Amino acid sequence: MINKNLKVLVTGAEGFIGKHLVKFLLKKNVTVTPITRKQGDIRNLDLNTYKNHDQVIHLANRNHIPTSWENPGEFFSTNLDGTRNVLEYCRNNKVRLVYLSAYVYGQPEYLPINEEHPISGINPYMKSKVLAEQLIKFYSEYLGVSSVIVRPFNIYGNQQNESFLIPTILSQLKKDIKIQVHSLKPKRDFLHVEDFAAAISQILTNNHLTGVYNVGSGQSFSVEEIIQFFSQILNKKIEYSENNVERPHEVLDVIADISKIETDTGWSPNLSMKEGLSKLLAEVN
Repeated sequence: MINKNLKVLVTGAEGFIGKHLVKFLLKKNVTVTPITRKQGDIRNLDLNTYKNHDQVIHLANRNHIPTSWENPGEFFSTNLDGTRNVLEYCRNNKVRLVYLSAYVYGQPEYLPINEEHPISGINPYMKSKVLAEQLIKFYSEYLGVSSVIVRPFNIYGNQQNESFLIPTILSQLKKDIKIQVHSLKPKRDFLHVEDFAAAISQILTNNHLTGVYNVGSGQSFSVEEIIQFFSQILNKKIEYSENNVERPHEVLDVIADISKIETDTGWSPNLSMKEGLSKLLAEVN
């Protein structure tokens, strides 16, 4: 049970995950202070004006892999300097940090992937997250900042940017046109955003925890399987094809080992892939 007296600062509260997380925590009667772009740039925003908070959930970042290849400097600047600014706030105010990292494992050496798997920044976005994690670990080890690094795999849900896979498919479904995707083969570990919010809630509750935690579903589905799930839910045949376009350094399969967070917090995913997609369709229709 989450402590109802908990006061949490959430950066990046206007983003896809941020919106859902704030809503989830408010339902749990947590006192939430949302930080959005309206308050200023996270890289130089004076956070010390936000007094008497117990924990910070740091979500503010740049997070689209193709865009990171186009503008790597902006990704390194925002994701590193923003994290440094938040760490200084945590250090000065004795506040615990819960940091939203990313999938930072590169090409898997084995599946499922646990937290001890080697990490690798194979694109500018991922590298910026690896460097931010190193900064957090330094502040934790040498400057006394209590921290948890969360490594989400593929989060999906309502209001996600259409540049991501599931919203791309959903957008084409709405137009009732043949689904076109780059490739049908890649498999990903997908987790509904509400399950992700519940995982973060459990980490907040267990405020003695530190270190790194994977958050995913523990299973993977291909692009083709996702389309077929939509077909089953809608009870209609969906035409689809692939363009045979591969992204640089494409990873073909990803599965999260989530045994650590399950053991340490009692959290586990609630929605199956089909249930999550059904929920998404109900929300957008």
